[in-house]
Amino acid sequence: MEKNKRVFLYTESAHLKESLSEFIQSFGGYEILDVDTSLKELYYHLNYLQPEIIIIDTKTHLLNISEFTSKLNTFDSKTPILFLSNRENDQLNDYLNSYRNSSYLLKKDIVNQLEDKLNYTEKLAQITIHD
Repeated sequence: MEKNKRVFLYTESAHLKESLSEFIQSFGGYEILDVDTSLKELYYHLNYLQPEIIIIDTKTHLLNISEFTSKLNTFDSKTPILFLSNRENDQLNDYLNSYRNSSYLLKKDIVNQLEDKLNYTEKLAQITIHD
């Protein structure tokens, strides 16, 4: 029996959590891991649970983005990261794009972007999100 691919979803928004979880699960073969935890626990999860993709809501109060991304770079992780935001933020966009395998999306674009990634990619860990 094939193991489900794991998707980390890091948000405090119940609505975003519910709609994204429902959408991703509609593809089948994906397990949504609701990461509602401290950064220390998140790093542990990254090492041992090895998600295929990480989706992070930049509005969450749990997350210090600079601390998170610098810590991620200490791992040899090729896990793609999608950072979601409600509005354009060029400074944040430039900062996040400096890290490998990270991308910045407006929340209104997430469904189309995820649909592309989940439909056309067998192994999400091998993709680079920005074209």
